[in-house]
Amino acid sequence: MSFISKAGIVLGLLGAHLACAAADFPSQPVTIVVPYSAGQIDVFTRALAKGLTDEWKHPVIVDNRAGGNEAVGADVVARAAPTGYTILIGTEASYVLNPLLFKKLSYNPQTQLAPVSLLVRAPLVFLASPKSAANSMKEFVDMAKSRGRDPVRYGSSGVGGVTHLPYAGLARDHGLTLIHVPYKGGAAVMQDLLAGHIESALLGAGLVSESVKAGKLKALAVSAPKRISALPNVPTIEEQGIPDINAIYTLGLAVPVGTPQDVIDKIAATARKVVSTAEFRAAFLEPMGFSAVGSTPKEFADYLSQERPRAEQRVKDSGAQLEM
Repeated sequence: MSFISKAGIVLGLLGAHLACAAADFPSQPVTIVVPYSAGQIDVFTRALAKGLTDEWKHPVIVDNRAGGNEAVGADVVARAAPTGYTILIGTEASYVLNPLLFKKLSYNPQTQLAPVSLLVRAPLVFLASPKSAANSMKEFVDMAKSRGRDPVRYGSSGVGGVTHLPYAGLARDHGLTLIHVPYKGGAAVMQDLLAGHIESALLGAGLVSESVKAGKLKALAVSAPKRISALPNVPTIEEQGIPDINAIYTLGLAVPVGTPQDVIDKIAATARKVVSTAEFRAAFLEPMGFSAVGSTPKEFADYLSQERPRAEQRVKDSGAQLEM
């Protein structure tokens, strides 16, 4: 038998194996790595895992690997076997921002992580402390301009994250001087915002809606194309005559590069089915201000390519840098 014939047989067997793997996937427990501890991303991921478990009839386990602006969890998945049994759920931090923020990063999202599906978009709420004199975005901007040697202090869930970078753009566009106070997670930000130790923050609707409705926090605006059902009385930023600051993040799935395409497609299709049901939207999307997307792998890859230039500008504006 010639070398060419043998090679053809090997490739044919490999193709049959991959097709079989996709048809049988999953045949064992699947792990979704979430790069956060408590919070609405964890809540969403656990709901997604239950939905996938019901669809696949195999356990889907959530593995919390917090730290490093999502880099810890992303690295775990980037180094995992390319089988589809280890999945990352992450924001733009995992897929776009971290290579711009870290001088040395332990993983490369473009060469080690294969996009699966952009699942949801999540607008953030622009908040002011109960002690703040600002009751609208215009009043906040005017107040920040007038403060002189006493700049407004705002909090975020971490340097270079999705709750930090939009403020850099706001400061640039309006000539503001703001002081950034980073925390380890949104819950700590909210605690100090409620106490008046910081004056502003961007947080998810699911975390803050009850405090806003109770009058404990001021929701000045939501960064979204239209108002959200979780806080229907809160106007968008653009409604107030100010350009939107794009304080929105997405949640998307990725697997190690080399995972069979049929397996990637199956994960994407099943996840899309879960997040698109009326029951899931009512219980886990609308209360958090999320909107379902459920993209294809190619659509998610295209989104990330389009997002990179804007991410570069945001990181440049903020001057943020991180170390592992």
